[in-house]
Amino acid sequence: QMRPGSVNLTQEGMVFGTPEFMSPEQAQGHVLDATSDIYSLAVILYEALTGKLPFDAKSPMEFIQKHVVTPPIRLSDRVPGRTFASGLDDVVALALSKAPADRYQSAIEFAAALRPFAGAGGALVDSIFQMTPAPASIAGGRSTVVTRRIQRGPSIGLLVVVGVVCLLAGVLLAVFVMKRTGR
Repeated sequence: QMRPGSVNLTQEGMVFGTPEFMSPEQAQGHVLDATSDIYSLAVILYEALTGKLPFDAKSPMEFIQKHVVTPPIRLSDRVPGRTFASGLDDVVALALSKAPADRYQSAIEFAAALRPFAGAGGALVDSIFQMTPAPASIAGGRSTVVTRRIQRGPSIGLLVVVGVVCLLAGVLLAVFVMKRTGR
């Protein structure tokens, strides 16, 4: 369901999507890859955690502009009086990086960075990782370093587990569809 004032831009040859959740490259009409989905998923996670979007804007075009040029409001600054686990701000901020190369490069890499915040639901996340082949980027890449730098804090539990499960389900579905369509 769209927010009041949202515009779904869907004409052929144009930028399309819901402006509140567009990656900077999508907003600019550039070629999209998995990192664009990581950005949009991070916006959804941000909203799930705070009840607000990472930008204050009054129109769809203002959201598009902010995705392209404005740094998002940090999680810890978004809801006065609400605190988040140490390190979660950094994980979300990295996923919301303006440049695709600066973001997590796969949903699995993003999920690995979120893993320390899964709390009691971590066993479910671990079982999903055991069923999913890990790309080389997790074994020696940035996600391992980011995950080790994050200090374990209070759990946000089920929300992170659901997010990780959705991430992995989306990746598996995308791989299946791409194989079926020959892309």
